[in-house]
Amino acid sequence: MGIQYDLVDPPSLPAMSKLFSALMNQDSIVRERFPLWYWEPDHRARAVEPELRSATPELWDRMARDNRRLGASTESLKVLDSIRIGRGVFVITGQQPGLFGGPLYTLYKVATAVDLARWMREELAIPTAPLLWNASDDVDFSEVATAVFPGTDLTTAALTLEASAHEEGRWVGDIGGDALEGVHERLASLFDEAPSVRWTMERIDAARERAGDFGEFFSALYLELFRDQGLLVLDARWPEIRRASGGLFATYVQKANVVHGGVRDAGEALARLGFERPLRDAQSRFGLMVVEGGRRLDVRREDREREALSRLEARPETVSPSVLLRPLVEDSLLPAAAVVLGPGEVAYWAQLREAYEALDVRMPVVWPRLTATLVPGEVEDALGDHRPGDILKHLEALIRDRERDGLPPEIRDDLDELGRTLAECLEGLRIPLKELDRGLVDVLDSAGRKIDFQVRRIGEQAVSKLRGRSPQIALVGRVRNLLYPKGRLQERSLSSLWPFFRSGSMFVEDLLSMSGLHRERLLRKRGAHLAVRLSRGQ
Repeated sequence: MGIQYDLVDPPSLPAMSKLFSALMNQDSIVRERFPLWYWEPDHRARAVEPELRSATPELWDRMARDNRRLGASTESLKVLDSIRIGRGVFVITGQQPGLFGGPLYTLYKVATAVDLARWMREELAIPTAPLLWNASDDVDFSEVATAVFPGTDLTTAALTLEASAHEEGRWVGDIGGDALEGVHERLASLFDEAPSVRWTMERIDAARERAGDFGEFFSALYLELFRDQGLLVLDARWPEIRRASGGLFATYVQKANVVHGGVRDAGEALARLGFERPLRDAQSRFGLMVVEGGRRLDVRREDREREALSRLEARPETVSPSVLLRPLVEDSLLPAAAVVLGPGEVAYWAQLREAYEALDVRMPVVWPRLTATLVPGEVEDALGDHRPGDILKHLEALIRDRERDGLPPEIRDDLDELGRTLAECLEGLRIPLKELDRGLVDVLDSAGRKIDFQVRRIGEQAVSKLRGRSPQIALVGRVRNLLYPKGRLQERSLSSLWPFFRSGSMFVEDLLSMSGLHRERLLRKRGAHLAVRLSRGQ
């Protein structure tokens, strides 16, 4: 791989899902909750056995038509034809349509699916296509409306859609394409003219030209980025999906209580072991919703089963799955060899084994997505020449050291001398105080900690005053927000397009190399978070 990287143990990172770490490390709980294990060759071979699923000719036609219109390659459409007749499989990942491609973790999901599909195609000799399930029927506007872009000075600019672009309760995919006008103009102004910037803006413009609304723009943008890698897309708003799922939904209505009990018991068992339980009792009680006018509404509590069955018989396109059933819809309709999931998704899929079994749907191989932090070259300007992994693991200490080095020598040296002198004085008191009364040693140690805190506080306050005057100190202070924005992993906040604006098409290859390394690590039974040095760009 042409980029510098280090491997970081996932549990050492902030807010990393315990179940996601368990999946990457192939712990025993994973063997219990997921029937097909990605690290077992015979399980992978079983997963790619081609078979026809319940997708209707109407749905296959819609997939071919919309993928062609939104920019899928001729080769990927040929693979789609093979899958349609039962001679191939998908590697599926899904996400709601975030602004300008959503946060980095969305990009990592798609790249993982692209790499895994290529590897399965070569390793197992079967037509395999990566598929992005565009969850454009989501209604949470705040989750999709903002994109955050860092600049070369490590400041960040947030672009946000106007709230008036979305009507409360409606699908976010239905947001009109004209809502992008203002943020598109602001985006272009954030970056200096460079080949990488031109390349990325061309991808955005081509996607906007093909798309009719916000949801389609998301699909078209990822087809632009991964067109040469055979990506296909599916939009969850398509009524063909809901009509094709009528048989599954009818079976579910008859077994809703059984499914609820299995999901509830699995969640309770996971919680007792200290793992996450994202699907609460209310979410698993009934997994169908009503679709009316671009909105998903709860089925009336009284006589849910009768209303659902009545709608399925008369107008199946008005019945939609909740979070509980969405994975089962995906895997009942399409031949999915593997599904690429992030930390939150792994946690709720771990509760679904009994639901799959009750509804006689095969759960595919569950594959953890790439997880990575990109460390721009400008961080070296702020912190000095360190490897990306060392920066991630020792960030706070490196920041403190660099900020302290930025103080005027007379302040820095006198504070050091003050600290040493006070420590020596306190140590000189230790033996006399111990001889007088052993309990006084505890008082002395407590005083020492307070004095040390106050001396450090003087230095921190001096650094704070300098941030507005020293560009170097200000740069150091911005590193934390770039690498761990709001105390979370960078991949949850920064835009998917940020590295493309720096590196253009070259980042596609770097990204696929990262995904390949991630896959190789998983197959060697030790997953890791990647800390990657990001070049300064073109």
